[in-house]
Order: sequence, then structure tokens, then C-alpha cells
Amino acid sequence: MGNTETTTITTAKAASPNAGRSKTEFRAKREIIGLTQADIAEELGVGLKTVKRWESEGYRNPSDEAWALIDREYEKVKKTIAFTVNAYSALKEKGSASSPIQLAYYRSQEQHDAVSPAEENYLRVNAQMRIMAIVLESLGIESTFISEGLEEVARRNGVKKLPAVSSRERAVPRSVVREDGAGE
Repeated sequence: MGNTETTTITTAKAASPNAGRSKTEFRAKREIIGLTQADIAEELGVGLKTVKRWESEGYRNPSDEAWALIDREYEKVKKTIAFTVNAYSALKEKGSASSPIQLAYYRSQEQHDAVSPAEENYLRVNAQMRIMAIVLESLGIESTFISEGLEEVARRNGVKKLPAVSSRERAVPRSVVREDGAGE
């Protein structure tokens, strides 16, 4: 009889690009950008219990989709801060920078929705403003938080409301729309 060879083919699952990242990093970045566990669950369409397990020892690590959400939102915060610092620096060079920089700090979702064109959770926005204040201070730029009079500031700047969007669409940056139709 002839000689038969048997070939065994095994397929190995590719390692996750996030395999070396820790649950602690995931939680810290989530908290820095102002996302709750419920926010993550809603935006990814998973259960709250799943997100809690991602941050607990003894359970599997966050999914690549969860890491992508965290990384995307974290990058948005970094870009917002860089934009603000660069804009302030440009205004300072021209001699038209005002000090202190006023950072909006919302008391409620209702206040945010009344004055902001962006459909975002006010707690997330406030988290970003806290980070902004720390960065500005570290650069020697004075800032202050304001919540009173935000409606007047928005009106003066010609900001109008944008149409409502779903929570999944909120992850996409939206530009500020002014009354004259120009984006900022």
C-alpha cells in the first residue's frame, strides 16, 4: 500500500492589538474623558455588567471595539486642548488674548443643551474642561470656570443648536455652527 501523509492545519487566532494594555489604563482613560461605564455600554451596545467585568480582575479584557472608543475619545480631548492652547498662543502674539480664559462648566444637562450646539453629555464636557484648566495652568495661562451667563455668551457668539443625534453619532466630532452659517 502507498505511503499516506497526514497534514494537520491549525489556525491560530491573531493576538489583539490591545493585548498588552491593562484594565487599569482602560478605567483611568474612561474616567479622564468623563465616560461612565453606562456610557460605554450604551455606545457599544453591550450590557453594563460586561463593562464592569472589563474593569475587574478575573474577567476578560476590554474588547478591541471598547479600546477603539476609549482611544478615539481620548484623542478628541487631546486635540481640543491642543487647539485651545494654539488658538490662545496665536491671539497672544497678536496682542488680543484675554485673560483669564473662561471655561464653560455646566451645572446640568439641561443647561448644556440650552447653550451648546453639540449633543454631548455635560459630565463629559466638564471632565474635558477640568483637564483643560490643568494644562493651561501648567503653561502659565490663567483660566476660570463659568456657568452663569453661558446663555448670553452663546447668544453673543451666534451659536445655534444642531439637530439631535443618536449616542453612536455623538462620537463623531461636530463643528460649531454660527448663525451666519460659518463653522468654527
